[in-house]
Amino acid sequence: MQCRTRSNSNKKFLLVQRAASIRRRLKDVQGDGHCGIHSIVDQLQQQGFRVTMQSVRTDTAAWLSDKQDAWSQFPQDDACNWKTFVEQVGHTGPAGF
Repeated sequence: MQCRTRSNSNKKFLLVQRAASIRRRLKDVQGDGHCGIHSIVDQLQQQGFRVTMQSVRTDTAAWLSDKQDAWSQFPQDDACNWKTFVEQVGHTGPAGF
């Protein structure tokens, strides 16, 4: 029995179709390890907020700083402790966080 697989282009086409069916569209963002932050910045800017990648990181880190208990269900392999994780979120480095 032969397995059928879809190519990446077919998967993207299906995703584009599904997004269009609910009046949404896909938008590519920079793939530099900070794609989550780039996506947030893009959406906030579309709503008229004047933000930058660094301002979103700084605000996110400030918000997270006292929420260790709530966030602990999402372990971060690259952070040894909460303080380190929050610092990584707050700074733009070459490899994301």
